[in-house]
Amino acid sequence: MPTEHAQFGSSTAKRTNNCPAWVELSKGIPNHESQAAADGTAVHSIIEVMLLDGEFTDKADPDHLELAEDLMEAIDASMNAHNITDYEPECRGTVAEDVFGTIDFLGVTADGVGVIADVKSGRGVQVDAVGNDQLLFAAWAALNESSGKDLIEKCEKFIGIIWQPGRDGTIHIKEWEFTRAEVDRWGAFHVEQIAKARKGGQTPNPGDHCAFCPAAFKCPAKTGDALRALQFDPADLTIIGENMDRVEELKAWCKDVEKAAYNALEVGQDVKGWKLVASRATRKWKDEAAAIKALRRKLGGVKAITVTKLLGIGAVEKAIKKADLDLDIDEMGLTVKESSGTTLAPDSDKRPAVLSAEAFGAALASVK
Repeated sequence: MPTEHAQFGSSTAKRTNNCPAWVELSKGIPNHESQAAADGTAVHSIIEVMLLDGEFTDKADPDHLELAEDLMEAIDASMNAHNITDYEPECRGTVAEDVFGTIDFLGVTADGVGVIADVKSGRGVQVDAVGNDQLLFAAWAALNESSGKDLIEKCEKFIGIIWQPGRDGTIHIKEWEFTRAEVDRWGAFHVEQIAKARKGGQTPNPGDHCAFCPAAFKCPAKTGDALRALQFDPADLTIIGENMDRVEELKAWCKDVEKAAYNALEVGQDVKGWKLVASRATRKWKDEAAAIKALRRKLGGVKAITVTKLLGIGAVEKAIKKADLDLDIDEMGLTVKESSGTTLAPDSDKRPAVLSAEAFGAALASVK
């Protein structure tokens, strides 16, 4: 059954608040569900069953099930830490016919504090809980009309929680405390921005809220940035910092353009100068077991044509956990942290700046 999407929902709340123009710009653009979104839906479904029934017994993709189990450990930890006494998963909150969203987890603590939580299954972009528009939208919509409204309608304080896997697979728990008054103020402002979006004629306002916007590829603010960037000297040291800021935004815009072109061609639309072609064919084993059987004697045994390799650190740690063993591979001296080199990062990055080998050599030469 396809997921119903609201014109104004929790996932678009930040975009609507910062750029009401996105709605008018997006008219007529088909909504393609990505594989990541489909995977997320599957993981959410498993977690919902686990929260309601205590366990999941149906067949599921092993990767989906494993991630759901890891997320459930974090959810259980939060429930114990905050003494959550009652909750409802996958609760729909509605404000208007085209303004609604699904709250992944809605609950209340023994002290009467409301809990609004969001389950993230993607490891890519890490989402912060503080000031999170999705959490505020969820609280606002749930308080207006929802099957879990009775749990939180008297709450004056809320805890917003995001459960999300990091790039290494570790589940992170991010929290933010906010008040009913903050929800009310946010809701009033959101209503104003929705009204602007419905009216149309708004000026696009680019920013980090452009992520996943269906109109990003044709947004005049984005295309204008791209054209202006071509006028700058990429090696001009006086503006290289500003150019680096443009690079990050334009990388995302380029991906949006490529995605839009691919989606259009895939459904039979014309994109001038471009077409879909079959990817380059590469050879692969038709049946590995059959290949080993056919070749092992001719080439001196199985060891001559196969490789035994240690699993990655994350996979080994999961195996240790599954075996319920008290082992720490770091304390055993089996791992080492080594940087693969240097990379660009904004000043806001918490890692300390390092001096490159070339810069270090130049510094030494300057004091001779």
